Amino acid sequence: MLTRGSKGIDAGFLIGTIVTVTFAAATGYLNIVVLYLFGVPLLGLVAGLLVLWLSRSRTLYKVLVSLSILPIIIVSFLGWRWINSARPEVFLLPSGFRGEFVIFYEEPCGADEKMEGKNRLYEIPASGVLILNADSNPGLLNRRFYFVEENGRRVEFPEFGRQKFEIEMKEWDLYGNRSSIEPTLTRQTVGAFWAYGSGTAAIPNRSTGYIIANYDDWESMPNTATTEMRRDLVNRAKELMRTCQERALN
Repeated sequence: MLTRGSKGIDAGFLIGTIVTVTFAAATGYLNIVVLYLFGVPLLGLVAGLLVLWLSRSRTLYKVLVSLSILPIIIVSFLGWRWINSARPEVFLLPSGFRGEFVIFYEEPCGADEKMEGKNRLYEIPASGVLILNADSNPGLLNRRFYFVEENGRRVEFPEFGRQKFEIEMKEWDLYGNRSSIEPTLTRQTVGAFWAYGSGTAAIPNRSTGYIIANYDDWESMPNTATTEMRRDLVNRAKELMRTCQERALN
């Protein structure tokens, strides 16, 4: 039987409130898919609400706690994003650049980190290889890509999120930053495809890379590390890395 504490606070209400608030905050902050697969946050919220509403506290208090669930989830999720967000990144590429580029991190011989306001700046050379002594800026990514014309003017182009044009087309308007850069997506729209994942054994782990192409070119590329483009990039990267490390020793 539920009892009241020494100050008249219903124990069931107190326990239900603590459980409800805790699982609401955990749901927003953790947002881990595996938890939802097992229903842990949902079961915790249901259990907390059940204890809460079976208590003998005033209905108004129960309603207020119940209505607080969604705001707690939202605030907790935003807190998680703020804590785990990487610094915004800006990639500057020579106008007309096509093909693959790679950035190497945490190389003692590499260039220092460049900042532009709050943004980390990557100035990609024509070789497509940039070597830095900075870390990889881990966290939730916020990246923007620009071609730099001879007069210094920057022309932004989108980052593609899907490897198939048809899927990208369906989702294009879901992300306002992409559709604002390029309102109409076509197969000839040039963008940045994330390059590194499978089939990149020749590239060290402390690196990230993109391929600048349109969908016609992207879908015609063999998904293998033995393509001519990848071999050329790896050879350039090895040579530039060797030169960088030798220079650091002298």
